[in-house]
Amino acid sequence: MKLTEGRSTGIPKIFKVMKNNGSPIPRIETDEDRTYFWIELRIHDAFLVQDEVQDEVQDEYNLMDTERKILEFISDNEVSKIEIANHLGYKKITGNVRKALKKLMETGLIEYTIPEKPTSKYQKYRKSR
Repeated sequence: MKLTEGRSTGIPKIFKVMKNNGSPIPRIETDEDRTYFWIELRIHDAFLVQDEVQDEVQDEYNLMDTERKILEFISDNEVSKIEIANHLGYKKITGNVRKALKKLMETGLIEYTIPEKPTSKYQKYRKSR
């Protein structure tokens, strides 16, 4: 059926990559008859801390769903208003998107990439530094 690669490189590759990025080693479990195996890929501790910090920020500023989605989308990227709207499922920039961006700007969670020209057609948004 050729449903697997057949070269037995998948699991060793997982172990190698997880070791290289500092993640905990995967845990393998099976039964005595070896009728199944289960591999647990545990998340890197740094991601847990990042999630906790993000949750604290969202709670502190009482963010709405749209604002949270925008923050998650921006992450470490620079994105335009229309890219944000498209990511949220809109074809154009809506009042809801404008309102969310305004609140995120006022709270200092995001900033312009070209602050001296807020109305520039090249303007993008990024998380505040």
